[in-house]
Amino acid sequence: MKDTMQKLQYSPRPKSQLYPGQYKVLRRVNNYPRFYQGALFTTRLLALGVGVYAVFFYRWNEGFDNVFSQFYRLRLRAKYILNGELSKQELEDLVPKQRGYSKRPLSFVSESEEGYVRPEPKEIDPKFLMERPDERHLMEAQKILQEREERLMRAIDIAEEQIASGHVEKTASNTPRRKLFGIF
Repeated sequence: MKDTMQKLQYSPRPKSQLYPGQYKVLRRVNNYPRFYQGALFTTRLLALGVGVYAVFFYRWNEGFDNVFSQFYRLRLRAKYILNGELSKQELEDLVPKQRGYSKRPLSFVSESEEGYVRPEPKEIDPKFLMERPDERHLMEAQKILQEREERLMRAIDIAEEQIASGHVEKTASNTPRRKLFGIF
């Protein structure tokens, strides 16, 4: 292939005028620099817009405290100063609110302390109450296991007695097994 190209005096690169016998080094020419700059600018602007919206305008975690809460409240305060009014939900979001978690276990917190939150009793559906194992269910399961073990022990005792008295007949396990195709 190289010989054919030399005979045709064809080369993918033009010959160098400065250095005889060598070829020019072709460099990529950027024909559309403004397009690429515009595409890069648009991408950055879009990413910045999504980030600003996520931090300042989107209400995360149903209004409970999170990483972006301070920025969201800052925007709400600025809106209140500029407009003078907020919706009911935005007014509630101005006040930081935590989930109902206590910072210490309830055994260490007295009811008079600030961090104490009394857990609300939940209504349990009676059909699920029936599925929960009780003490008597555990006793019943242990009784069934014990009966199985006793039956197994009796069967072993009977087998040992038969072997000792010699009443055991020749079983199929004592005869040589026929192999399938001579292999299995």
